[in-house]
Amino acid sequence: MVSSKDVMILGVGGSLGLHEQLSGQECPFCNSGEKSFSITREPTGIVYKCHRNKCGINGFVRTAGGGESRPAVEGKSKVGVWIRAATPLMEVHKDWLYNHWKLEDRHIRKGGIEFSLANQRLMLPIYNAEGTAVGASFRTIREYTPKSIICMTDIEALCLSFYKNGDSRVGIIVEDQASALRASMYCNSVALLGVHMDALRATQIARQGWERVIFCLDKDAFSKNIELSQKWGSMMKKYVTVCPPKDLKDMTEVELQGFMKDSCGITIEGTKDV
Repeated sequence: MVSSKDVMILGVGGSLGLHEQLSGQECPFCNSGEKSFSITREPTGIVYKCHRNKCGINGFVRTAGGGESRPAVEGKSKVGVWIRAATPLMEVHKDWLYNHWKLEDRHIRKGGIEFSLANQRLMLPIYNAEGTAVGASFRTIREYTPKSIICMTDIEALCLSFYKNGDSRVGIIVEDQASALRASMYCNSVALLGVHMDALRATQIARQGWERVIFCLDKDAFSKNIELSQKWGSMMKKYVTVCPPKDLKDMTEVELQGFMKDSCGITIEGTKDV
């Protein structure tokens, strides 16, 4: 029987290339807080060891498919049954999320981000307006192609991911979940999971009843941002169009706070991660 620790090791080790080693991780067995745990991908499974003298645990977890290089997943997106076979993130995943998107533990908790065992990618659940996960996007931290996959539970589910912020009456529309999570510390946010919006998506956003909606796509989507706001803004109670100097996910926290306050007119009174 596979233990929860084995599942975690398989989840992390499965993303490694053959004979690749990941070291300097916290040991899931002794939980000492020291970066003493290493994992190595071998042809038939995962070898692990804690190099802390007081622990020293080591072992081997066999993989079902051996150690062949993981094949690329076909297609950019998928619609079908979403299998939530996931494990909590390890330090290597958290480091990647922070280094690439400035996502901290509070963002990870709010977004429910885990590591997908089925896809060997970071899993970011997609939430509908009621807060129910209706799918997920999967992002590789390795050289797999494509970089991202979207899988929905229902072909009728809208590709929008909502993140609420307490009693905030302001909502911001962004492209991706990382930017939405960053912004959700200061107001409500919704990720389009791209740059497209249709009547169904616009209606769903308008139904939130936000007093003000901010159209804020990435810097390189300036024209698309203007186009969407002009086409769908009238459905909102009030809307503004803001073009950021850089993507929200790429901003430092100081830069993001300044942008939300000065460009979006949002009062910064502290952050909310629930």
